[in-house]
Amino acid sequence: MLAYISPERIGFNDGLHYVEESADPDVCKAIFKKIFEIMKQGQHYKMMYAVYD
Repeated sequence: MLAYISPERIGFNDGLHYVEESADPDVCKAIFKKIFEIMKQGQHYKMMYAVYD
């Protein structure tokens, strides 16, 4: 998942995976957050991103 979050706009290439269509990094982050919420790990997500209520 983290391999796809990149500032490059021409595509993603981490040496293992290549995705021709670039996605908006904000969309990737939203999906990443949703994964943590579904897994009931919202507190871990908040800790990693230093989100304070």
